[in-house]
Amino acid sequence: MFLFPVNPVYIGAEITSSCLRLVALQKKGKRWKVLFLKEIEKKEAFDLPVNFLEKSSSCSALSSEDVLFRSLSFPLKKQKEILKAALFQLEPLIPYPLDKAVVHIQQTKNDSLLSCFVARKDHVQHHLDLLKTWNIQPDQVSCVPFALTKFFSTLNLGPLPYAVVHIGEKIVSCLLIEKETLIATRAFDLQLNLPIEIQKTLLSFTASQKQKPFESILFIGGDSSLWEKVQKATDKKILLPSSACFSLSQEELSRFSVAIGAALSQKGPNFRQKEFSSPLFWKKLKKPLLNYFACILTLTCAICAFGKLSLIQKEKNIAQLVSLVIPQQKTPHEYLQSIRAVEKEIQEKPNTYPLYPQVPKVKDLLLWLSNHLMDNEAPLVNVEGFRYVMENRPTPAQKKGKYTVKAVLEFSTRNPSFARRAHEILLTPNPFVDLGREVEMTQSRGKYLMTFYLKDRTQYF
Repeated sequence: MFLFPVNPVYIGAEITSSCLRLVALQKKGKRWKVLFLKEIEKKEAFDLPVNFLEKSSSCSALSSEDVLFRSLSFPLKKQKEILKAALFQLEPLIPYPLDKAVVHIQQTKNDSLLSCFVARKDHVQHHLDLLKTWNIQPDQVSCVPFALTKFFSTLNLGPLPYAVVHIGEKIVSCLLIEKETLIATRAFDLQLNLPIEIQKTLLSFTASQKQKPFESILFIGGDSSLWEKVQKATDKKILLPSSACFSLSQEELSRFSVAIGAALSQKGPNFRQKEFSSPLFWKKLKKPLLNYFACILTLTCAICAFGKLSLIQKEKNIAQLVSLVIPQQKTPHEYLQSIRAVEKEIQEKPNTYPLYPQVPKVKDLLLWLSNHLMDNEAPLVNVEGFRYVMENRPTPAQKKGKYTVKAVLEFSTRNPSFARRAHEILLTPNPFVDLGREVEMTQSRGKYLMTFYLKDRTQYF
């Protein structure tokens, strides 16, 4: 059993003046599977299935008119410093005190840019009270602007800036979005002159965000006559919602856009903070946490048991070695016999043979030759070449083999007597040349070739 669900269920909720819209989504590859779409009238009773409440993560969307959005820019990098500075700069930008508000500060992909969402506490409480009438306790409370931003990200429209116009039952939400990031937002009443208000809002976006010009407007809801009026007034391209991530019609996408975005807003702003925190949060984590700690306890016990068994085995090996080296007999003769038995057992081990040869190194041999082949600080010979060859060594197939190293010195000299003198130097007892083997010297075309073997001081078992 997994500690946390592999494909969790996400529930999104939107409250309107006449109904409650619910969406349940589950990720299936690159697409989202819609488990249910539900629009419940105010007078209609409805209870979510128990399995959805226990195994899902739910989020509702606070209305656009109840949320303030501010974008702040900071050169700071430390999270604590950013939070303090943001609250200080945010206070004069909102029309009510911070102690009566719930603030969520979110860092965008641009580290120096912050998205600040602010809602009054009484609006958050009223929103939660409305949900209680349907026996719904959401894990998170987001907002319509952010939910529409997440819904926009599922349409795969590209990285260019887009204006989004959402026609709700009473409120019209206008947004400016770039690369799935909310840049600006404005909400106004549906009873106003919509074409004029939408045109004013889009013009204000163009004026305040000159570096982010948009060429297209995404309309969510509304009728075709409104789209045509806005298109004539703004001369912008009008788009309608269409997503390959959902197997839903255009009408369903428009009607449930906020609920879908709320379901996808699990990592967005959350107004369920402090006194509004969800009572079901720890209850949902109870079972996964118990499974997690049970796995840790099982793994710890397994490691301790393995370590204990390994320690017992090592103690047995040490006891056997001690019994061989320090036997129960106390006489010197018996003690000596035990030591010899241990030495004999070591020598009889079939896999033991020396791996490190104790033969003269090349640099030491060359230094010795340079010191002895000199006459009144003048070299006796002119070295033309030098070879250092290991002819034989112990191997797993021939463990009783010995290291045999041959040195070949090729040189020339202006006087043949110097060559004989060099040969005599090598025949003189020294710490490098193995005199038990022949030291040969041959001559060809004015050059001399001297072959000799080096002493082997390797200890063999």
